[in-house]
Amino acid sequence: MHASLDSFVDMFYWQAIEDPEQRKACHAFGVSIFHRGLPLIIAGGHLVIVDHVFERQSWYDECLAAAQEAGILLVGVRCPLEVVEQRERTRENRRNGLARSQFNVVHESKPYALEVDTSVLSPEACAKVIVDCLVSDT
Repeated sequence: MHASLDSFVDMFYWQAIEDPEQRKACHAFGVSIFHRGLPLIIAGGHLVIVDHVFERQSWYDECLAAAQEAGILLVGVRCPLEVVEQRERTRENRRNGLARSQFNVVHESKPYALEVDTSVLSPEACAKVIVDCLVSDT
């Protein structure tokens, strides 16, 4: 199961929300319901990949609490800024410059049980590293 913050935030019809303050409130609400729903999603008994960008320390803290409660592994997924910006340019649902603005914040002061670098490992190799870590902990 893939639980993505974007899925919750993108539930809004953003084209109809012009007021910047209302847009911020809607985004905050989407983040909030995602965090509040994580324990339920995790408790469902399925393997879950939680896809999140920790723009704020509080977001990481809330996810860390849910992870510790459920006994899951927090994995930092990294790559160099140049790679992130190149990927951003090829995605249709990203505003150019977002990756650069988030780059130094998303991992700062956020320890993970494991980290992978997607600029040197394929998605399959990253998944193998994660699975191997999970298997070795059991």
